[in-house]
Amino acid sequence: MFNSTEGAKVCAAKLHKVLQDGSGFVFSHHQVLDVMGLAAGCASWHELNHTQDIRPADKATWRRRLLGALPLACHPATIAWLNREVQPPGLVIDDVPPRWYFDVSPYWMASMGLHRRHTALIRRGSGPGQVLREALIVGLLINQHGGPSPTPRLEPRGLSLVYRGDLATLYGKTFEHPDFQTEFDRLVEAGLLEWRPDDRKVPALWVTAPPGLQDAVEERAVDMVLHWLEGDPASEEVEIRLAQMLRVLRVDRPDEVASALLLSDAGAHIVPSGPMSDILSRLAAEGSLRSFALAVDLFGRIHPGARDNLAGYLPAKVVSQYLPRLGVDAMTFQRWSAARPGWADALIVASRSPDAFIRAVQAIEADFRDPGPELAA
Repeated sequence: MFNSTEGAKVCAAKLHKVLQDGSGFVFSHHQVLDVMGLAAGCASWHELNHTQDIRPADKATWRRRLLGALPLACHPATIAWLNREVQPPGLVIDDVPPRWYFDVSPYWMASMGLHRRHTALIRRGSGPGQVLREALIVGLLINQHGGPSPTPRLEPRGLSLVYRGDLATLYGKTFEHPDFQTEFDRLVEAGLLEWRPDDRKVPALWVTAPPGLQDAVEERAVDMVLHWLEGDPASEEVEIRLAQMLRVLRVDRPDEVASALLLSDAGAHIVPSGPMSDILSRLAAEGSLRSFALAVDLFGRIHPGARDNLAGYLPAKVVSQYLPRLGVDAMTFQRWSAARPGWADALIVASRSPDAFIRAVQAIEADFRDPGPELAA
């Protein structure tokens, strides 16, 4: 947070370093400055820079605005930065950002499969030059052209993968194919490739994201969570990998949620859902509604026998931890509850779907933000 334009500049510089150097995003310093303007409640950095009296919002509001102004792909790295999390363990490779495998790799891997399955111009049966066109996109992604393995950056708004370097270096011997330019131009014309400088003004090849990439990344993260838990859920590696996928899903407090999902501290509680109940209280108090809903959903998938027990606690957590953030006092809530006697059961039913649960809680919030006559004093 900040209370001056100089403070905003310092904050922007730190976040830009996290996103560009730490993760490998193609996200300019100017874009981060605009994000800071939005986080401060302004329309842009220009407006913030000309504001004489900058009044910082409360921490929760500032955090919500900041994340709302950033592309979804940037959320895991930004949440880790906001929470001052220790850098997660990973491979250390020259010229590869330290968080690349956590923040960019999921998009890179999902792009391979989606392009191979769904991009019409590179699928079999798409006409003469199909093999070469496939090599120009999928072959680049899997590094079939030889030479040093190029590590793509990610443009987080459009989710394009960005490869730095000249075409001869990126494509190796494939660049010498007699039809290279013809098929390359065809892919450019179709909007699948773009040849232009990146944010550092160096030559770069942009591979356009296939449709549905963000959803595919999140679905794969959930699948990987469930897959790992079929093996040895007590192993330390599983907990590390689980926390990693929770970061991909943009879940707050990923390490604590991972521990609760694995029942790591279940022995200290009467029921298996006890550890998850504790972390849900913290997420509710912090206003992390989406993380709350996803944690409930994952717990129910992993521990179906304990789902109903946990679900029974959810209405109380919304009332005691989440709603007080809105300034809802006990008397106001009692009047509202009397007018809607089935709200708790409806919330429990909605908890079987993260989206349904979020909508149900948001509807309750809307009631208190725009109260009807039943809430009148």
